[in-house]
Amino acid sequence: MAERFLWFLKVIYLIILSLPSPLRGQNKELKFNDPGLKDQWYLGKNAADDRHNNIWSAWQQGATGKGVRIALIDNGVEVTHNDLLDNIVTESSFNYGDFNRDLQPRKTRTPGHGTKMAGIIGMSANNNQCGVGIAYEAKISALTFGWTALAHAQSYTHRLNETDIYVSTTGPPDNGQFIAKHTKQVMKAYVKGITKGRRGLGSIYIRTSGSGGYHGDHCGADGTVNNLYSIAVASAAKDHSQTLLGEGCASILTSVYTQQTKWFVKGFTKDVITTDLKGSCTINSGGSSTAAAMVSAIVALALSVNQQLTWRDVQYLIIKSSNQNNLPVTWYTNGVGLRFNSRYGFGILDAGKMVTLSKTWKTTGVNMVSQKVLVTKSM
Repeated sequence: MAERFLWFLKVIYLIILSLPSPLRGQNKELKFNDPGLKDQWYLGKNAADDRHNNIWSAWQQGATGKGVRIALIDNGVEVTHNDLLDNIVTESSFNYGDFNRDLQPRKTRTPGHGTKMAGIIGMSANNNQCGVGIAYEAKISALTFGWTALAHAQSYTHRLNETDIYVSTTGPPDNGQFIAKHTKQVMKAYVKGITKGRRGLGSIYIRTSGSGGYHGDHCGADGTVNNLYSIAVASAAKDHSQTLLGEGCASILTSVYTQQTKWFVKGFTKDVITTDLKGSCTINSGGSSTAAAMVSAIVALALSVNQQLTWRDVQYLIIKSSNQNNLPVTWYTNGVGLRFNSRYGFGILDAGKMVTLSKTWKTTGVNMVSQKVLVTKSM
């Protein structure tokens, strides 16, 4: 009898081990040999406070981004970078600026921008290089942006059946003098994505809120931010000062820590470590573009433990996983009792919390657009 009982326990043990680690709920022991890991303070490993994005906890739950495809819309990516080779899918990448397959970074004022964003999302793990990407097992399609409405719209439905998340880390001029209304083509692309993308579950659209705060810019003036379908993301500083370039508006859903102080200065501050041009590594990435890349990777972690989340589920989960973290700003309570601030949205996104909630999340469904309602004085 005792032998049979021991045999039964052994069978149960083997069944538990065969389950994916997110379902087991185990805290995995993580080991990485990437030299920059020691400077990735925002992961939350051995943190003494809550001023991080709790990504380490998400990894411990087995979330790596595996099985998730992210389309990164930026100014080109150095796809030959050794720390990106494993996760950039060149066959599904495209240049919408020139309508060709030249994926190399454009010669702009910030030519390395796209390469930095790609590294934040998907630097390889355990290859003795740079740091570890937040969704280090996700795959990335590198899309070079185009300024025409057609190019913009096409990039938002690129390989719709293969892509889970679209993250745009570029935007209109951040000079406080420019209103970028969304075009009909772009809005049709959004609607197509949320109705047909991800096998009907809806594509996830993530946007940088902008970097024009220094010029008094307002992210509500950007139509690709100020709409129902995209998730607008802001940056926060670890010392809780307001970031110099950050913009505010009612469209911001969440924030992440991207820098140590309101400033990020090359050679002086250690902010977000990532890939850079000529196969190099930098620790000077920050701001709202970095925030958008981070959030896209965190969403990839959530999708990797629950592929059935709808686009609405993701927005709900982000709100429920965002914490105020004692940020020294005024928080306003909305009609359902949630606290909100126009600079930080619903707070700082907690990756570990989002992954935990995602595993047992009951879907809210896909549709959310109601019919028109005639409002009268009697109502």
